[in-house]
Amino acid sequence: MAKQIKALKCPQCGSTKKQELKEDHYICNNCGTEYFLDNDDINVNVRYDHNYPTYAPEFSANRRKLFVFIAVIAALSILLPVLFGLFSRNSSGRKSNILPGTAKTETRERIKTHFVLDGEEGNPIVIFFMERSYYRRNLDKPADYLLRFYDPIKGETVNDIEMKEWNDKTALYYHRFFSDGNFYIIPKDETTIYKIDGVRQTITSVNEGFFESVPEFNSGIASLEFRSRSYGDGLEIMTNDGTQYYYYPLARQVFKGRDELSAAYDKLVKDHTMPEKVYFAFTGKSTDYREEKIQLIKYWYREKAGFPVQLSTSPSWRKKYNYPKGSGIFVGNFTYEKILFEKTGRVSKFEDLTPDRLYFESKIVSQSSDELYITGYPTANINGSKFLQRIDVNTGEVLWNYKSALADYDFRNDFYKFKNGIAFNVSGKENGVHQNKLVFLGSDGKLIKEINLHDLFK
Repeated sequence: MAKQIKALKCPQCGSTKKQELKEDHYICNNCGTEYFLDNDDINVNVRYDHNYPTYAPEFSANRRKLFVFIAVIAALSILLPVLFGLFSRNSSGRKSNILPGTAKTETRERIKTHFVLDGEEGNPIVIFFMERSYYRRNLDKPADYLLRFYDPIKGETVNDIEMKEWNDKTALYYHRFFSDGNFYIIPKDETTIYKIDGVRQTITSVNEGFFESVPEFNSGIASLEFRSRSYGDGLEIMTNDGTQYYYYPLARQVFKGRDELSAAYDKLVKDHTMPEKVYFAFTGKSTDYREEKIQLIKYWYREKAGFPVQLSTSPSWRKKYNYPKGSGIFVGNFTYEKILFEKTGRVSKFEDLTPDRLYFESKIVSQSSDELYITGYPTANINGSKFLQRIDVNTGEVLWNYKSALADYDFRNDFYKFKNGIAFNVSGKENGVHQNKLVFLGSDGKLIKEINLHDLFK
């Protein structure tokens, strides 16, 4: 049979582009399918071979393009989420630390507590207790805890000290200035007392200096905490053998139980040779003299530095009856006198510092023999705004008055006296947004600095 002329098409893709390998034997240049002709039937026979020969140039070029396209898509699928995540997390205030040749590690810092102490040249230094958390896929790294010494005037971190012995349960609720001028802290549920120095920017354990060579503590310390401020520079200690002690480390005085402590205090009451120190207190509401108004009292108290005291933080006027001497039950009318302090106590004298002034919800927030700061309301309407005032310790005159520009504000936490002024927290709203500010005022009442704690270290 004579051959018929027909256009040969690839039986796989229908393309007429082909290359003759040998007589009646072809390969499709489009898809690489190899086929041949059966001359008797004019049939096209197909052989599928996925090991494509290198002499199909057009197919090889297409395959290279396909591989490049797949590689680009794969690279973009990895890089785009990382780039978007980086932008997202940076915009939320987190910090990113990227080390060469390593995956990206993100950190976030959170303020847990803060204090204000004297820094250099009488300027304030802020001590922040910080928690630094780490964020990285498959990174099992616990948070770090550190003390950060921060200069609020310059707006910069001066020193970071990592506290390896602290963890997420560490709380610095308990702190105190002692009469030696040092600032001490005892972490909650711990038996270590630390001294923080704002000038040197250091934190040191003072356990060895406080407790060494004290035989009462040889069994070890089971619990440790400060005594109330009104009792002076004291510690309450439970030793491992279950004994309760009251310890005044600056005076190196140890008292076993309340009986020994009371006996020591009674002995101090009789010592009129002790030097006097000036204190201030608001009187409390009297049950015996209900008509008495609240007074700001200045009083002189006999004390030895570092020894036990019992300061009157809210004395009230009361009737002291003159009962007959001896024991028994007395019936009848007895004379009495109006007293504020016990005459046989350690208060040598006192006076009403501001006899013509009324006080409403007032509180002493910082005092020394030379400086006095109070808060309160200007009227009996306690829905108004609180003030902070510095009072002249000799005349009772208001030296200056501070009110925050924040709406619905209130003072928070402690007030901290530094050499050139006073620092405190005030929270309220600014343009409808809640703010928590750390405010620094000079001794003259002028604003030194305000820091928005919500935005710090972000």
